[in-house]
Amino acid sequence: MSAPLAAVLSERMEPRPEVTPELLQARQLLQRNDAKFCLPAERLLAVLEACPREYAVLRAGGRPVATYRTKYFDTPELTSYHDHRRGRRRRCKVRVRHYLERQVSFLEVKLKGARDSTAKTRWRREFLDGELHPEDHDRLARVAPSVAGSLRPVAETWFQRLTLLGLEVCERVTVDLALELFPSAHPERLVALHGVAIVEVKQPRLDRQTPIMRALHAHRARAMSMSKYCAAVALCVEGVRDNAFHANLRTIRAMNDAHDLR
Repeated sequence: MSAPLAAVLSERMEPRPEVTPELLQARQLLQRNDAKFCLPAERLLAVLEACPREYAVLRAGGRPVATYRTKYFDTPELTSYHDHRRGRRRRCKVRVRHYLERQVSFLEVKLKGARDSTAKTRWRREFLDGELHPEDHDRLARVAPSVAGSLRPVAETWFQRLTLLGLEVCERVTVDLALELFPSAHPERLVALHGVAIVEVKQPRLDRQTPIMRALHAHRARAMSMSKYCAAVALCVEGVRDNAFHANLRTIRAMNDAHDLR
């Protein structure tokens, strides 16, 4: 998304209620069902304006839109990537994420369960420290033994995020904008996807009748099962198989190309 459009989004979100500490605690959803969608960035405002009073805005540093930088780790064989590509229900993802406005960083592990549930655990680290340390490996051996001990940096994503929490419905919605992807070893291979918005809806269990889910359907957002990490590997890392993601990658490229032609 272009910077002016991101600024418009921030302006439109300003009048919405701000998340209270009590609401934030109630909507952590560390164990949840995730539904992910992509749509042209220009269509995003219409989706959000279809449900103007049902969601509060989580602000970071007083701003509705926050800046995230993430480094993903995987094994030399890209176990996490290929587990997702092959559709394995039990899989994990390891990343260091920096929350720039809040000036905090976490090492985060997301574990996908047999019934499409997601559990996330994380621990804090020094701000902007993107390395794995011995104490991290010790904890990873307990949390994610299938990949612990052989992890290395593979890909990075930079993006802006709007986070909404349901006021009545137990739901957390993230909207990712201005996405930029690149392999950790070759940042010059950066791929910018400014024409695409990624919306993820986090719920205790899948409910397609919530306000945001109805708005996404009405505005023809495309459901997709591909993480930002998998997109970064498929688009930026040479020589990897991406057959399972072909349809999603075609959609993303088409949306982004249409944006670039405007």
